[in-house]
Amino acid sequence: MVVSPIALLAILTGAAKTLRRLPLSPRVLRYESWLGTAAALAMAGFLAGASSWIVSGGPAPRGLFRVGAIDSVAIAVMAAALILAFRAAQRALAASLIRSTTR
Repeated sequence: MVVSPIALLAILTGAAKTLRRLPLSPRVLRYESWLGTAAALAMAGFLAGASSWIVSGGPAPRGLFRVGAIDSVAIAVMAAALILAFRAAQRALAASLIRSTTR
């Protein structure tokens, strides 16, 4: 349980480094941009749902699922991930436009 987040981080770091070293065509970068935007829009839906649950704040019957500090931190992390996802999609689109004009 303790090692799995570290292993996931190591895999993601290795994959990101590998992808940065590969020369990608403008079409692949445009697809990557589209895919990133679609994922960010889906993330926005999940963030809106989680935020509405926290704002409503009402626990379920018998006091189950009360809103706590960890939920607020999770919303902040989700919002930061959403911002990073939109920025990554913008960077991929910009890179595809730059590569398509230089060829």
